[in-house]
Amino acid sequence: MSQLNQLPNLRVEDFPSQQSWIGKLFIQMNPFIQAVYSVMNQNIDFFSNIKSVSKDYDVTNFSEFSFLWSFSDVLPRDVRVISAVKGASQTPCILLLAWSYDVTTKTITISKMVELLDSSIAQLNGNYKFTIRATV
Repeated sequence: MSQLNQLPNLRVEDFPSQQSWIGKLFIQMNPFIQAVYSVMNQNIDFFSNIKSVSKDYDVTNFSEFSFLWSFSDVLPRDVRVISAVKGASQTPCILLLAWSYDVTTKTITISKMVELLDSSIAQLNGNYKFTIRATV
């Protein structure tokens, strides 16, 4: 993750017609903005700060499969293929899926997958390697 650009402090001098009240606002806002900036530059990333489960798969013929959702306090809201390649040459491709969640077993089931082509969709045909991510 790249660093954010340094944020300048808000200055009263930049608002000459509001100097009577804006200085009090900036006294509160500048430390807050700098604190948020500092937090965002301290290795905040998707994997450690968003509840998610990622799974890698290598399939030749698609058949329905399930995996465990490891968070009991919240339901998954989104499940998608985040990266996929096809065939021995590992050509990048786009895969779409249909999923469901079973509250009792805490499993996410992938019931269908298709490949998105230029002007159509197709059943999976051949070898695919892909990563699925489920998030809140």
